[in-house]
Amino acid sequence: NNPKQFHEKLVAEGYYENSNVNEMLSVYKASEIKNVAEKLGIKPSGKKDDVIKNIEQKATIEEIENILREKVLSLSQKAKDYLRDNAIDIEYYNSNSQDLSLKEYREKRKTFSSNDLKWQEYQKDLKENFFSKGDLIYLGMGGLLEEEKKFEDALLMYLRSFYMAANGAEKYDRLKKLHFDRELVQETKIYVGRFITDPIHRLKEYFNSAMIDEVYELKRAFVNIDKLTFKQMLDEIFNSSFDFRTWEPKLSDSFKKNIMK
Repeated sequence: NNPKQFHEKLVAEGYYENSNVNEMLSVYKASEIKNVAEKLGIKPSGKKDDVIKNIEQKATIEEIENILREKVLSLSQKAKDYLRDNAIDIEYYNSNSQDLSLKEYREKRKTFSSNDLKWQEYQKDLKENFFSKGDLIYLGMGGLLEEEKKFEDALLMYLRSFYMAANGAEKYDRLKKLHFDRELVQETKIYVGRFITDPIHRLKEYFNSAMIDEVYELKRAFVNIDKLTFKQMLDEIFNSSFDFRTWEPKLSDSFKKNIMK
C-alpha cells in the first residue's frame, strides 16, 4: 500500500545498496546516457555499452547522480541470497496457482519441474475451458515447449492457438450462452493479434503440412475457416505478408454469415 515506505524499509534492512556507474546507467535509455556523456564532456558516439564504459572510466557515481538528479539502488548480496533461498515460494506466487496451496506446491516441486506443473494446469484448464480460453491456453503451452526447445511441438500449439482465434471459438462459446442474440452476433469481431502470429513466424522452419491436419482434428463446435483458407493465412504469416486489416474483417464477416445459417 505504500511502496516508498516499503522500499525504505528494504534499504534500511540491507536488501539494497548503492549502484556503481555501470549498474546505474544501464537502466537508462541510450539517448539519456549520451546526454550524460555530453554534459561530462565525453564523446557520446558509439553503442550504449561503449558510451557507458567511457563514462565509467572518467566520472564518479556522484557526478552522474548530480546530472540525472536521481539515485539508483541495486540488489545487495543479502537480497540475492534471499531470492535464491526462497525461489520456490516466489515461483509459486508468480504462477498464480489456484489449485495448490504453497505447501502442496513445495511438495510437488520435489518431483516435478515448474514447467511440468504449469503444463498440468494448462491441461486441466483446457478440459474445463476449451472453447472459451483454448486459444490462450494453447499459446501458453507453446511457450513452455519453446522454452524447452521442443520447437515442432511448440509450433503445433501455436497453430492450434491461431486456429481457435481465427475460428472464433471464444466468440461462439459466448454467443451460445446468450442464445445467439442476433444483435450481438452482428457486433462480433474476430481478432487474432501479433502475439498469436509472431510465434508462428518465429518457428516457421519447423512447419510441415501434416500439422494442418493435426490442427483440424481439434474438437470444435463451429467451423469458420476451411483448410485452404487456413493454409493461405499461414503462408502469409511465414512470408511476413499477413495483413491484419484485411484478414480480421474477412474472418468477422465469415463468422457472422456462418453463425446465421
